[in-house]
Amino acid sequence: MKWSKPEEVLSQITINTPFVAHRVTQQISLEVILQTVFGLYEGERFQKIKQLLRTMLNVFSSPLSSAFLLYAILRQDLGAWSPWGIFCVSVGK
Repeated sequence: MKWSKPEEVLSQITINTPFVAHRVTQQISLEVILQTVFGLYEGERFQKIKQLLRTMLNVFSSPLSSAFLLYAILRQDLGAWSPWGIFCVSVGK
């Protein structure tokens, strides 16, 4: 069982160099979710689910686009014209 520790993520940041805290905290959170919720620590399935979660988080990062998750009427696959369509394409639906 290999745990990706926050220290490993933080060690990739250069001292006295600006960085985006959102990316760092998202990476740590994804690792924790994959390990505790899904029971995945490494391997092909780990990488695939990690990429799908990251894609979902990126597509639905704004309050407006996250509304598509809450209301069924908005979950229409309009291809590149809608956040839901972009998500469906990215997960291979």
